[in-house]
Amino acid sequence: MKNAIDQIMEDTDKVIKEHSEMWYLTNDKVYKDELHDTNVLLRRMQERNKKKKEDIERELSKYFIM
Repeated sequence: MKNAIDQIMEDTDKVIKEHSEMWYLTNDKVYKDELHDTNVLLRRMQERNKKKKEDIERELSKYFIM
């Protein structure tokens, strides 16, 4: 069973992949810039989510055997 953070990270990975594919398919410079900027923000969010997940797992490991 997936937890909420894993699901969010998986969904975000899908969006990043879709944006990357659209970036290669378009010739519109402004649209490419917007896709790039969005992906940069999404990747930052992924890093924060990964850190949160690690923090949560570290905290839970104090109380439960994982």
